Amino acid sequence: MIKIKKHIIKICWLYILLCLIAGAVILIKGCGFLGRAPHIFFALFFFGSLFWVYAVMRTVKFNNKLAGFLRHLLANEYETGIEIEPIFNDEVTEVSELANKTADRLRIYNKLQLERISFNNRVIDIISRNVLDAFILFDAEKKSFQFNPAARGIFGIERENLTFDSIEKQEKNEDFIKILRDVIEKDKITKEAMVVLRLPIVNNIERRLNIKIIPVKNNEEKVELALILLSL
Repeated sequence: MIKIKKHIIKICWLYILLCLIAGAVILIKGCGFLGRAPHIFFALFFFGSLFWVYAVMRTVKFNNKLAGFLRHLLANEYETGIEIEPIFNDEVTEVSELANKTADRLRIYNKLQLERISFNNRVIDIISRNVLDAFILFDAEKKSFQFNPAARGIFGIERENLTFDSIEKQEKNEDFIKILRDVIEKDKITKEAMVVLRLPIVNNIERRLNIKIIPVKNNEEKVELALILLSL
C-alpha cells in the first residue's frame, strides 16, 4: 500500500493512457463491441478523468509552493519550507520533504557562518585595541577604514571609522588611494611607500607617513581586507 501511495501520480498518468486506449477502441469498434466492454471502458474513462484532475491540481499547487520556497532561499530567508499534506505520501510529498531538509541544512549553515563572522569580528576588535603598533584595517567589501588606538593617536582623533569615499575625495590622498587600489584590485601583493594621508575631520588633519599595505585574500584570491601599517 505504501509503495502504491508513493507512485500515485504515475498511476494517474497510467489511467490517462488507458482512457485514451479505451476511447480509441470505442470509436473504432462502436459502442456495441464486445457486449459490456464499453461500460468497462467508460468506467476507466471516468476514474481516469478524476485521477487526471487530481494529478494536475496537485502538480500545479506543488509548483506554486516550490516557486515560493525557492524565492525565499534566493532572498537568503531560510526560515521557510513546503507544507506537507499528511493525507498523501506520493512523489510530491517526497520532494517536499527533501526541500524542507535542504532548508534545515541551510539554516544550520547560515547560523554557523554568522557565528564565525561574529567570532572573526571579535578577534579583529581585540587585536585592534591591544596591538601597540599603529595600523588601519580596510574592509574592501564595506569600503571602510578602521583605525586602531595607535593610529588614532598619530592623527589626534577619536573617531574610529571612516568611509572610503571620504578619504578618496581628499586631493592629497591620490597616491595613497592609487597604491591601495593596486594592492586590492591589481597586483594583490604587499607594497610599501611614503605618502601623505589626509583625514576629512575638523581641519582636515594630514600626516606624511611610511605605509605598508598587506592584502588578506580569500580562497578565490580576492582581497577582502587590507592591513595598513603606519609609521612616521
